[in-house]
Amino acid sequence: MNSKQVIYRGKMTLEALTERKELIRSDIRQQKSVIQGKVTNMAHPFKSEPGKVSLSKSVGIGMAVFDGVLFTIKAFQKIRKMFR
Repeated sequence: MNSKQVIYRGKMTLEALTERKELIRSDIRQQKSVIQGKVTNMAHPFKSEPGKVSLSKSVGIGMAVFDGVLFTIKAFQKIRKMFR
């Protein structure tokens, strides 16, 4: 528990409730930004250079092109068979 937070026992005034709510919200925002930063660092630990394309991206693009070409060839062969 944060040192700013106080455990209330009994009745609370509306002002105290809104102040506590804002404290809790600010703590949640701070924790959320810390967690988002850590997740971003885990998911993208290295910064890519803008002018260079990574090897995995190049392989992925090559496989997509190859798959598209094979699909097109097979489609044309099936269309030819239909008209023979």
